Amino acid sequence: MKIRLIALTTTAALALAACGGGDGGPQSEVADMFIDAMAEQDVKVDEGCVKDAMKQLSDEDAQKILDAGVDGSPDVSDDAAAAGAEALGCVDSGALVDQMITDLVDEVGADNVDEQCLREALQDFDIAELESGTESLMRAAFDCMSTGG
Repeated sequence: MKIRLIALTTTAALALAACGGGDGGPQSEVADMFIDAMAEQDVKVDEGCVKDAMKQLSDEDAQKILDAGVDGSPDVSDDAAAAGAEALGCVDSGALVDQMITDLVDEVGADNVDEQCLREALQDFDIAELESGTESLMRAAFDCMSTGG
């Protein structure tokens, strides 16, 4: 599983949740950055939904996100939860989970992880869980990995 994808989604969830902001400006740039980053990972998003979520960003928080970049961890305002959850709702969670499973299998090898086990463990995965961390994803990955014989 590409930790970058998980980190990106988690960071985006937190970063998107800042309050304030208006149309265009750095908010629009952050929306484009998020959409492009998801597209690079073959994860579909509702672009209009992302742009609406980004409108909630203050200019200051949007600039912090832009300065930090896709892999950064910007220090944004404490009002992150509501807009972050809204932004996560813009992501095709099925495609995101599929991509994470594919990435994990590619990284550790098909002999070391049971892909079907992962798919079953994550079939009801709620993308909003990423807000509170990746523990459930990591637990599912661990439980489905071969320890050798």
